Amino acid sequence: MSDAVSNWQPIFWVTRTEPDNANTSARLHKMGLCALAVPVLGSCAVRAAWPMDIPDVLVFTSAHGIRHHRPRPELLDLPVLTVGDRTARAAISVGYRNVRSASGDVRDLEHLVRKEIPVGQTIFHLSARQPAGDLDGNLKSAGYRTRRIVVYETQAVPVKELTAALPPLGSIDGILVHSPRAGRTVRQVVDGSPADFTGTIFCISHTAAAPFAGLRGACISVADRPDENTMLQAVRHRTL
Repeated sequence: MSDAVSNWQPIFWVTRTEPDNANTSARLHKMGLCALAVPVLGSCAVRAAWPMDIPDVLVFTSAHGIRHHRPRPELLDLPVLTVGDRTARAAISVGYRNVRSASGDVRDLEHLVRKEIPVGQTIFHLSARQPAGDLDGNLKSAGYRTRRIVVYETQAVPVKELTAALPPLGSIDGILVHSPRAGRTVRQVVDGSPADFTGTIFCISHTAAAPFAGLRGACISVADRPDENTMLQAVRHRTL
């Protein structure tokens, strides 16, 4: 960190969970930026009670849903719809053979389901214990038979631990936020800082940016599209 400061490299706090934190940090390093890999959330598997019946479609709203379940051989040829391209690649890597990506956020995934899947079909959503948004409720209202199967949960890292792991916020130029829940934890850290954070908080979506409403001093940047490539383009634009 001292070398980065002495060389006047902008410093960015990457808040997303592992193993994706390492990937994002590596991309920042390739851009000539200093990345502080300090996740604000951790994820772990939850033992799921799988129903005996076979659905028509599987839906994933996060790559964690892929990582934290064991694919059943009889499901590998089912249509699989994912929230984004990274989640789609993760699904393919564990053996799913019929994968489509919404290339966006949960709203884009809902639109993809409505476009591609006939109303009345059965959808299994492999999900976090506390999902963002109400995809299942919206799809049920539209006439789909949706069942949410909890396969993982996320837990916030205590603010005291994050504060101890970070340099003073005044030395950080940017913070990358990939989810609303991460945003809420980051907001707690920022609010508890003895000095105002005056850098830029880069958010992957408007929902990820929502926890920073009313925050003074910082600049809030929301990606034009809810994907990391667009988010990092905004980082590059502000650091050139």
